[in-house]
Amino acid sequence: MQRHRADWIWTPGGPQRGGEIVMDSRGRIAELRVNALDEADASSHSGMLLPGFVNAHAHLELSDLRQQVIGGHGLSSWAMALLARRRPPQDEAIRTAIDEAYEAGTAAIVDTTNSGAPLPLLADSPMRALGQIELIGIEPERCEAAHSQAARLLLAPGIPAVETCHAVVSCSADLIAEVLQPTGLPGPARTFHCDEDPEDGRLLREQSGSWADFLDRLGRQWRGRIGQAQSTVALLDELGVLGPHLGLVHCVHTGEADLDRIARSGSVVVLCPRSNLHIGGRLPDVPAMIARGIPLAIGTDSLASAPDMDLLAEAATLAARFPTVAPAVWIEALTIGGSRLLVEGPKTRATALARGSLYPGAEHGLVLVSIPRTEDPASTLLDGTRWPRRWLSPPVGAA
Repeated sequence: MQRHRADWIWTPGGPQRGGEIVMDSRGRIAELRVNALDEADASSHSGMLLPGFVNAHAHLELSDLRQQVIGGHGLSSWAMALLARRRPPQDEAIRTAIDEAYEAGTAAIVDTTNSGAPLPLLADSPMRALGQIELIGIEPERCEAAHSQAARLLLAPGIPAVETCHAVVSCSADLIAEVLQPTGLPGPARTFHCDEDPEDGRLLREQSGSWADFLDRLGRQWRGRIGQAQSTVALLDELGVLGPHLGLVHCVHTGEADLDRIARSGSVVVLCPRSNLHIGGRLPDVPAMIARGIPLAIGTDSLASAPDMDLLAEAATLAARFPTVAPAVWIEALTIGGSRLLVEGPKTRATALARGSLYPGAEHGLVLVSIPRTEDPASTLLDGTRWPRRWLSPPVGAA
């Protein structure tokens, strides 16, 4: 048994002063004690103890493009700039990003990939990981090729992985309905890019706009195959694929009626604030999501659109932009929210607590963040300072 005390510990109920965490021999949390007595056999630390964070959306295969793709002009413009610079995934850049994420306190990562290159590297990393093999296909032959590629990647040694689809602008409605349909069987969640750009909805409503021009320039035969609906979420609802098994990434331009649909479905929304600001200069209506009880998670997206792999910096960006939101919301999104995507069974807060919190049995390790002594530890944690942090106990299963 290992015992660790600190000025503050982050519990599922919020920050608690002078708590103690007992870790068992397997690296899981055995016991959480609030206001524990100062005992000689417990290591005492200045700062806050937290569970390791969950990066709920990353594209590690783009790590060699850090700060190389200019944003600010919308997603289709950014995507064209990305395609102009993209090259085969660079293993060394991916390894550097993995190491950076872990050192910043990330215990688990949901990585979205077309190539599969990050999967074996994540298998050798100190983090737990889930792969999202992202299918892109509009024409039937391209859909079939994407399935075949994904089947090969799913058979390769590495981390657990599932098939998913990219977005409504790059996948036929038939492919989305096939791949994202809930099975009713235990398994991790899938993620899907949703309303990252206002032109997504225009393509579905009008079959025109910058995405239509983009697809025409690429020579895609998309007319009659891309879905037709009032919005991305409306299409997903019509296809019957919304639900707790699905994480919707971005939702920057999701309207109130669609937020109601998401809330009814139980889907998680994955926020990637620094990427959104880089690409389009706008953030989602997060207070409206919170008011509806929509579960939130946080991701870094790719290093082609975010400066680093620091999830605390993502949360600090949200805290600065939405100052009326309680800091506890962002810390839960960093930990329990992302854990919903990883659990094999029901995607509930209770099952996520058991995986990724300071809660008996949880397995995302123990991180010390060295904030100064304060009466408001949550706000201090998220004030934008890059506080030193280190692992006191790594995630279960980590090397």
